Amino acid sequence: MKIIDKENEENPAISGQTRPKAAKSGHSRSSPAIESEPGSRELNPNQQRALVALLGAPSIAAAARQAGIGERTIRRWLHDDLEFQTELRQMRGQHLTQAATRLQSTATRAVQALVDLLASKDRIEPGRAALVRTALDFAFRAGSYTDLAERIEELEQEAARQRAKAIPTNPRKPSLG
Repeated sequence: MKIIDKENEENPAISGQTRPKAAKSGHSRSSPAIESEPGSRELNPNQQRALVALLGAPSIAAAARQAGIGERTIRRWLHDDLEFQTELRQMRGQHLTQAATRLQSTATRAVQALVDLLASKDRIEPGRAALVRTALDFAFRAGSYTDLAERIEELEQEAARQRAKAIPTNPRKPSLG
């Protein structure tokens, strides 16, 4: 299910659809854009409240009301602030990991329920069968999500190590002769 705000745009906190751009220093529109590395500054209390609100609200507008921050301000952070985007992505990932873990923990009960349904001589209730099927499907998808997330993290770490190795520590001018 997609979460849509009043302008029919997806809530990036739910969908993961942020557009990375250079982070801005300061919080006014007139300040010049300054590129900075993620994690190079702390988010201010308003941004922290906005992050929490974005994770729980069905829309950007609702998150803005919940956090007591202007909707345009949150949209600007989502569009322009790399640190804000990075923190939102990390928080969303943590929430998904927790949800995946909970779903995986239901797999054993769902399998037992499926075995019980198959062994039963009574008429199988379609609603119960659908619930068991859905629980198993979600549990397996959650396992795949977890595996993929771990593998992506490993690949990103390996890519960072390879980039670090590729940077020469003592660059020399190439000889022409």
